[in-house]
Amino acid sequence: MPKPLIKLKQILNKGLEQTASLFAPITVAYNWIAQAAEILDNETGLDAIAVQRSFQTLLDSMLREKHEASTLEPGITHFLKITRSYWSGLFHCYEAKGLPRTNNDLEQVFGILRHH
Repeated sequence: MPKPLIKLKQILNKGLEQTASLFAPITVAYNWIAQAAEILDNETGLDAIAVQRSFQTLLDSMLREKHEASTLEPGITHFLKITRSYWSGLFHCYEAKGLPRTNNDLEQVFGILRHH
């Protein structure tokens, strides 16, 4: 391996070693958000109550273990607070067949209707 590449590899390894502790909270938070997205994506086609229960189970786990997010704990706390405030309207899209789940999807439906 050429000498400049060896030096670059050493610098990168040193940087990764020195910042390794910063990655743990990111990994914890990322895994929770990925689980939330998977539940809400609902590829298995669960009904609204099942989606709501799965999501509530995840939120309960996040609440119990939010200290594991370390420096990102305030962000997790905020996510839980906002989710709680919107809870009553989060699952209607799973009750009404064909109802878009996101604002972008809903805007596309209105856009298509407007052009026809």
